[in-house]
Amino acid sequence: MLNCTQEILFGYEEIKQARYITLEEQKEFVDFLENVGIPSDRLDWCASEYAKFKCSSGAQHSTKTNYLLCGNRGKCPRCSMAYATSKSNVMYQSIKRNIADKVDFDLKMNQIVLTLPKELHQIDKKVFSKMIKQFMIEFNIHAYGYVIQERHSSDPLADTYRHAHVLSLNFKEENNRIERCDYFFDTNKMRSIWKTIIEKNTDISIEGNVNINTEYCSVNKEKGRCIHLLKYVYRYSLEDLFKVQCRNHSINYLEKSHFNETKEKVLSLIEEKKPKVTWCGLMAPTKQKQLMKMISDIGYRWQSLKEIRNDLMVRANTCPDCGMPFSENPFETGLYEGDNEPVYPT
Repeated sequence: MLNCTQEILFGYEEIKQARYITLEEQKEFVDFLENVGIPSDRLDWCASEYAKFKCSSGAQHSTKTNYLLCGNRGKCPRCSMAYATSKSNVMYQSIKRNIADKVDFDLKMNQIVLTLPKELHQIDKKVFSKMIKQFMIEFNIHAYGYVIQERHSSDPLADTYRHAHVLSLNFKEENNRIERCDYFFDTNKMRSIWKTIIEKNTDISIEGNVNINTEYCSVNKEKGRCIHLLKYVYRYSLEDLFKVQCRNHSINYLEKSHFNETKEKVLSLIEEKKPKVTWCGLMAPTKQKQLMKMISDIGYRWQSLKEIRNDLMVRANTCPDCGMPFSENPFETGLYEGDNEPVYPT
């Protein structure tokens, strides 16, 4: 994986992969699956073994510790989180390297969460997509991506809760050039326009306000926050189930009031197809050549997602002391004994 924790040992760095969930949380989630009658497969084994690698230069430089993962994303919370983090890192670097680093203004990433009244949670996805695009046009947003999600993060086994996470960037085309546009919007106006769009595309009349959430951050100055926003569009719903049941203990689906049909609901969550992110406007794949030309005609080459992914993998496998790769074969393997547990705010 691409992110890691680091600590100084004997004058050099020991670089350790992120583990995402604690041993206690791992056991609790495995027990939860077994209690509802779902085989846990290799989830109890995931990241229980480590392998350590030295710098291939032969010098006593930094070492790297990897954990052997089960790879069962969509069912394993650790592998699901690792996937979302990896995808978010790659997409962040693509936006930063290809756009933010090339324009002469501070590029902002804005997240907008568009929700629907309860009676529209089963709305046709094509109609919902059309409504999202209408909203973007109203606010003159030219570069964005969105994902339609089906589950409420605070109760992922509840009935369908169809909503959209939208990520936009504040640039537009003007006179065949990239120009800055708005990124901060009046939330009251956003609610009013979204309400009008809902009523125009459906047969319902809404009393009161609709719920909209929005936040923004700088691509170049706030990497952590940008990746946090990107994770929302790349995550599996399994992550929400894990957090509700095991990390936050906000709902216990094993209690009698929740237990009926829990197995079927958990299986449905695990087996559902992960929704894809749709990039639109100037962020659409078909607009890449046009976007490149608008940014620069001279010596400019767009880095593909594959190139960036490979570059990050090479960096993760490179000794920070001398730039040489870590050795291919580990110098030590063993069982993980809890020396790198993640810590989360209480």
